[in-house]
Amino acid sequence: MNSYKEVDRVFTYKIWYERPDLFFQDIFGLKPYSYQANFMKIWRNPEEHKRVLIVAAGGTGKTLLLAGVALYFVTVIAQIRKEPKEVIILSGSLLQAKNVYKYIRNAISRNEFLQELVSEFRQSDTVFKDGSSIKALASSLTAVQGQHADMVIVDEAALVEDFLLDDCYRIIGAHDGIMIWSGTPTVYESKFVRIFEEEESKQKKGEETLWEIWTWSAKDCPRLRSQMEEARNRLPEDMWRIFWEGKPYPLTGTLIPRDAMIEATRGITRFKRRDDWKVIIGVDWGWADPTAVVIVQTDGNKYEVLEAHMFKETDFDLILDFIESKAKQYSVHRIFVDAEDKGENLRLRKRGLPVFEVAFNKEKAMLQARLRDLFVKNRVKIPDEDLDNFQDLIYQLRTYTWTKKSGEDLVDALMLALKEFEPRETAQIYIAKGKKRRRRKPPFRVF
Repeated sequence: MNSYKEVDRVFTYKIWYERPDLFFQDIFGLKPYSYQANFMKIWRNPEEHKRVLIVAAGGTGKTLLLAGVALYFVTVIAQIRKEPKEVIILSGSLLQAKNVYKYIRNAISRNEFLQELVSEFRQSDTVFKDGSSIKALASSLTAVQGQHADMVIVDEAALVEDFLLDDCYRIIGAHDGIMIWSGTPTVYESKFVRIFEEEESKQKKGEETLWEIWTWSAKDCPRLRSQMEEARNRLPEDMWRIFWEGKPYPLTGTLIPRDAMIEATRGITRFKRRDDWKVIIGVDWGWADPTAVVIVQTDGNKYEVLEAHMFKETDFDLILDFIESKAKQYSVHRIFVDAEDKGENLRLRKRGLPVFEVAFNKEKAMLQARLRDLFVKNRVKIPDEDLDNFQDLIYQLRTYTWTKKSGEDLVDALMLALKEFEPRETAQIYIAKGKKRRRRKPPFRVF
């Protein structure tokens, strides 16, 4: 050895190899929870854990744990065994995949020994000097096409399309690699939940299983334990089971409870503009179906619906003019639009308006959960008047189900208008039964 630093580096990697839980603690500066520590320890022998499912409560540190496993694999395992390793990270959205990668970037930035291994440090991927790599990819066939890796990690796997989960086998096929699918069981009909229930059933019968299952609830998380009683008292059974117990729950019936709808509408008259509140517009573009526009004002806690409109015509210049006039009238803070219609969104943005695109197909589960949660907590108010389609909006909300596929345009626009626009410290909540939103095919148009 040429220096004390080299001796220290070699010694540190040997310790990390023997104690993956200490690796987690050293790189993140956090002592792992017991389930995180136990999960990290199995990766000293990765070849013994080829198929792994994590089905657990929300906000319990799953994303950070996945980042730790990915980084341990491409640094410690690769260094000790002198074999370059490749990891691909997928999720329900590119943003969520980048959340895993963000933890990885931060860990590398704060650790001298990890920095020494890096060759290229980029926005969505890191290449190491020995040929190892970590990539965070969008959850789309185009993004993963041609990709191969020794390990593929899927975060929020319940939100990932079945064909992409199936494609994980191809990604690792050439290397007979490792798959880790992780998430809260929010979409009951997803492949992720289906495999979990099948494997859990086999496990209970003492039959041989292909997947190794890891589960934990919010009760196992020291950070959430003190909030359990309050959450149990205020949350409906489905949300409690899914987000706090980490157990699948088949969702049926209407999204908004009847009592919550009564509280939101009974005796409510039209609101006046509050100068100190922000105004948000939600736009759900339509082709065969109407275009819906819902305008709300909020102080960040309460939401009051100011206007709701449906446009059956396809003269989009008129609709754009209407949105622009309302944006100026209310000094709008943000306009949330379905990202699917790039053309109209671009035209709206060119008018100098604060347009923010939302990948509705990807985020619908989260938007549904937020809509329900706000109504259950009595934070949304809608005028019970026969003006500006208020009654149409109320009717659609009363009949809206988890799998509704028609007659829901105003609800979709409302969900966009109620979207959070400030960053949160806690994990996002996702919930849905798992039906795809219909895709609207626009006619040929020349701009």
